[in-house]
Amino acid sequence: MGFDPAATPKTSSCVANTYKAGFNRKNCTTCGTGFLSAVGADSKQKCYVATGHGTVKTSETETAVVKCMNGSFGFAVDTFGVFNLPCRPCQAGMSTMDAKAGVDASTITNVEPAD
Repeated sequence: MGFDPAATPKTSSCVANTYKAGFNRKNCTTCGTGFLSAVGADSKQKCYVATGHGTVKTSETETAVVKCMNGSFGFAVDTFGVFNLPCRPCQAGMSTMDAKAGVDASTITNVEPAD
């Protein structure tokens, strides 16, 4: 009996924010709390942290994504990979604006600190 492609199991894509490591694995694995991925991600390296977010260790083996609060900053661009990089505080006299506020940060100049 020869090879029958019709009898070969088909691979299925994983939903967003999950990945399937290796060829034709049966189960998709979550990227982790707050990590994102496109539909059909095929490795943990395809999981990413969105702009304006950082990560926190939630246990010895787990890391979660958090939105950085005003006055702190995280990743400047979507960053692929699952690793620990917490939000960092801004320098003295500096702050951040909510990236979702609709303000293009490149248009802001000479911002005075709030009283």
